[in-house]
Amino acid sequence: RLRRLGINHITNCKDVANAFPSTHHRHLNNASAKLCTPGDEIYFRQRHAYGCCSIKAADRSITILCNSGGLQGDHSAPREFMTSYHGQIGPWRGHCLQLPGQKLMLVICPISSIVCDIGFTSFVDDVCDKVVEDPLQQSFSPHERACQLVHQAEHTNRLFSAYIKESGHAQNTSKQEHLLFVPLAVLLWILVARLARMH
Repeated sequence: RLRRLGINHITNCKDVANAFPSTHHRHLNNASAKLCTPGDEIYFRQRHAYGCCSIKAADRSITILCNSGGLQGDHSAPREFMTSYHGQIGPWRGHCLQLPGQKLMLVICPISSIVCDIGFTSFVDDVCDKVVEDPLQQSFSPHERACQLVHQAEHTNRLFSAYIKESGHAQNTSKQEHLLFVPLAVLLWILVARLARMH
């Protein structure tokens, strides 16, 4: 749709490294408080607070008390993780929408009839967002507009890293994808300019 409307944009796909084992316990504790009744909260906290990993070597056994993350496969771990993680990416998304030119991209879902923001998607720890060109940049040259768009995307990416760091997470940069959607002539102009700089 954005391409049909001629709106330059970048689609950023992000992934978090070791998402489940990395969450700080204080964030899981906060998640437990939101998900459980006060009487049950202490039992849910014990599940990750006293979780440990046993390693058996040839000469001895070692037990390591985990200081972050929930138990892999534990029935409460996914909900605790999602509550904690979304507690970080929600404010990040709100911050991004305050940046120049960024707005909610709302459409009505043809299946559920629910109003959806198509500029942002998340599935477990994977996040995909769209950075659109600031309308105030329209008077600039195509190359300047494309460069400004890339700078905007890099800024939102740095913000994402800062927000998720609070809960103990970091991006898996080897899985990142940044897809630039601008007219072909602009891409060719950027390519020629980069090649000229190399020589």
